[in-house]
Amino acid sequence: MNVATTKEELLSTITRELEQEYSRPIIVFLSQLTCEDLPHNNAKLAIAEFDEIKELIEPSGSVLITQPGLERKQNNIQWQELDIGNVAEKLSFMDLCLFQGVSFSDLNRYIKNQKDCSESIVNVGEQFTRITDWVAFQIVTAKTEQERNKLIKKFFLIGRLLFERHNFHGTMQIVMAFTKPAVNRLLSVEETSDVNWTKISSILQNANNFQTYRTLLSKFEDEPTCLPIFSFILSDMLHAYELFESAAQIKNKDAMAGTLEGIAKTLITFSKCQALSNPTLGDAHDPLLNLFREFENVDSEVLDVFSSLRKEWNLPCEAKKPRELKDWTPWYFASLLRINDCKNQIETIFDRGIYNGIDIINHMGKSNQRVKLFDLGINEAMVGTIISANFGNF
Repeated sequence: MNVATTKEELLSTITRELEQEYSRPIIVFLSQLTCEDLPHNNAKLAIAEFDEIKELIEPSGSVLITQPGLERKQNNIQWQELDIGNVAEKLSFMDLCLFQGVSFSDLNRYIKNQKDCSESIVNVGEQFTRITDWVAFQIVTAKTEQERNKLIKKFFLIGRLLFERHNFHGTMQIVMAFTKPAVNRLLSVEETSDVNWTKISSILQNANNFQTYRTLLSKFEDEPTCLPIFSFILSDMLHAYELFESAAQIKNKDAMAGTLEGIAKTLITFSKCQALSNPTLGDAHDPLLNLFREFENVDSEVLDVFSSLRKEWNLPCEAKKPRELKDWTPWYFASLLRINDCKNQIETIFDRGIYNGIDIINHMGKSNQRVKLFDLGINEAMVGTIISANFGNF
């Protein structure tokens, strides 16, 4: 009985074994992923088969692209009139479109080189950050404690709706907003004990490699009814591929087979979303969808400034160290406003989307700069500080 002794022979044997359990697209994916280790003819065949079968595994879902450069009027939602079920549906719709825009070849490319990310994968990551920032921004900019408390409970409920609809990726977006220090510090003990928060935050329990989430996900192995956490899909496949390369170097067949099977199972989990159909949500230019797409990511210091206005936050103040205006950060700007007796103007100015030195420069323009600065409601001392910093004369 011949025993495989080379990496190429081991891969051939492993592939034959995996073919008994996994579909052709997944086998082709694994072959293309490991083709550098295959004999020349087999490598060419794997690539050819992968190209030929791409149409079967490439999704047709549309990708929702953001539109940068819009005016920053971020907090204009009438939450008391908003249907939280509608919010959950729109978030799931966007997540599904973005997931279905990611192909097997995009994932293959990412595993090989994380610095060469496809646009579709970048889009998923950017939208995740955008929604997380959007949720956090709504909470820290709520004008009253009562309004903020109601808003927090609504977001807990939106997260719960996403969770119950098996959109774990969307649930994570909501949960991550509440882990931001600017938001977390505003939560009361009662809110952290909320039944909906307890439910959705369970997916963040990282014991045993997020076993709570993975156990939950395993319940959907036999039906395409979930959107998994996308960052976990990427990290799981990348980790498995790194283990595969290590096992291949020492020709450990069982370890090589185990890691490739791990990648195959992760692909199956990801591909569940490809079987889902986009829900009919009416006008593609729906205001809520546009809001989600067009929201500009917020500097964490902006969140900190708003949070400090709601609940005094004793963060380090570096305003005593002069900086050129273009280098002013949101927290530095807010610190100078406090020092110059303009604390009451912080919220008004930030509500106008003027957060840092560059924003101030854009607001001043080239003419009537002092008039435009006084229009912000600041005093002579603060105007003088800004003018001096703009020309580097401290």
